[in-house]
Amino acid sequence: LIADISGYTSYLAAVELDHAQDILADLIGTVVTSLRPGFRLAKLEGLRAKYQAIAGAERNPRRMEQALDFLFMRPALSIRQLESELGTTFAVAKRYMEKLVEAGLLREVTGHARNRIFRADEIFKALEETGE
Repeated sequence: LIADISGYTSYLAAVELDHAQDILADLIGTVVTSLRPGFRLAKLEGLRAKYQAIAGAERNPRRMEQALDFLFMRPALSIRQLESELGTTFAVAKRYMEKLVEAGLLREVTGHARNRIFRADEIFKALEETGE
């Protein structure tokens, strides 16, 4: 692809000098846009691998892995949503949420004592950085 771009650049410089800059800017923009989904996926996979250490340290690593997977599907969630996803009690889901908060993966965003929502900032950031 780079060879094609350099050949195309040479052609534009020789033939369409007045429009070359605009055409190249559009071409490079298109190339970058087409690569963004791959960058997003790589960033998210990297975060998931990083979070794997948290699951491994748990008494029940499989359940924590389920919680982490759910976090990637729903990076803003409540304890009740995690409870439903894990098929466990509210107390157990709350304990998992607290561990994710302690690890820095989640933060509480409502400021309420009840019906709290937690946000996975790193996941949102990965999506926003590559989603423009």
